Amino acid sequence: MRHRTSWVLGIGLRAQCPPDDLISLVTRITADHGLAMTDLAGIATWQARIKAPAIHALAASLDCSIVGLERPELARVGPRVLTRSPRLRALIGIDSVAEAAALVLADRLAGGQPGALAGPRRQTDLATAALATCATDWAIDNVNYPLD
Repeated sequence: MRHRTSWVLGIGLRAQCPPDDLISLVTRITADHGLAMTDLAGIATWQARIKAPAIHALAASLDCSIVGLERPELARVGPRVLTRSPRLRALIGIDSVAEAAALVLADRLAGGQPGALAGPRRQTDLATAALATCATDWAIDNVNYPLD
């Protein structure tokens, strides 16, 4: 079976994050890794933020859907995140939304094989973004299923 490397993006943000702030952050993180935003195989975030205007603007700018993940899914990959936020730990019980979301989506795209973070999350005052990669021949349409 022939595989290709897929890149996915995890997003964390505060509810009041302006769309331009998030889009600018995603543009920077993809460019820093030699990617275009259109190279992303998928984008994921915490389900509680899926209706945020910035998320909708990002999805529209990329012409793609965003996968919403529940807190238990994000918590399962907690030992694999690179950045730990005491504020997030106190608020929602996980260490990093962006990194965890990227890892969960990369794992799904690879059929359960572990994806890998490209590095620690990048951030602005109101948003975080993290890239993960995996070897896959799957499409984003195959990832919207609940984890056990």
